[in-house]
Parts: sequence; structure tokens; C-alpha cells
Amino acid sequence: QNSTLKIIDLGGNSIGDEGVVALARVLHHNSSLVKIDLARNSIGSNGTVSLSQALHRNSTLQELDLSYNCIGDEGAIALAQSLHQNSTLKIIGLGNNSIGDSGAAALAEVLHHNSSLIKIDLALNSIRSNGAVSLSQAPCRVTIQMMMAKP
Repeated sequence: QNSTLKIIDLGGNSIGDEGVVALARVLHHNSSLVKIDLARNSIGSNGTVSLSQALHRNSTLQELDLSYNCIGDEGAIALAQSLHQNSTLKIIGLGNNSIGDSGAAALAEVLHHNSSLIKIDLALNSIRSNGAVSLSQAPCRVTIQMMMAKP
């Protein structure tokens, strides 16, 4: 177990669900990582569920970028459930992940209970008016970045 590695940048490597499942096993026991970039890695909901389970136990990770994957509502809901337990994650990038209203609502709900999260990037998803209304009711301490560009 490496106790000095602070940042892992695997962006753009197409590790997929299988790769993120392996990373999640490491994250369960890691006590030094503060930032992981997994953008553009063909990660779906299955990989996100495994990663979410690891976030339940991890107490050091502060920033996670899952942008430009395909986690969908199922992955967003799994992440939201893990954020009920996690008290260290501050920034999460979820842009361009096909997240819709139900995923947005789950994330919005957890923001009322999780005091560590300060920024969520939800740009370029499939969030419509119901999801936007849910997110608009999030606490003011949280910056939610949204750009409704998808038709």
C-alpha cells in the first residue's frame, strides 16, 4: 500500500468499468489519495456503483472527476447514496454523463445532509426542469455548475 501518492490522473485512458472496479478496491484502504481524475474513461453505472461503495469507507479523497463518462441516473444515485456517509469529498465532476432528473434529484437531496461538498459540475447532462428545480433548492454553500446544452 502506497502512503505517499496524493493524486491519480487516469483521464482519457478508457479504463472502463473493469478498471474502475480495480481502482475502487484500492480506494477502500487508501489513506493518502486526495484527488482522482477519471474523466473520459468509458465508465458506466456498474463501475460507478463500485466506486461509490469505496467512497463509503474512504476518508481522504477530496476531489473526484468523472466527467465525460456514461454513468447515467443509476451511477448518480449510487454516488449520492455514498455521499451520505462520505465527509471528505469537496468537489465532484459529473459533466457530460447522461444524468437526468432522477440522478439530479438524488444529488440535490444529499446536499442537504453532506456538509463537505462545495462544488458539483453537472454541465452537459440530460437534466430537465424537474431536476433543475431540485438542484435550485440545494444549500447556498454549494456551487452547482450546469449548462443545459443537450436537446
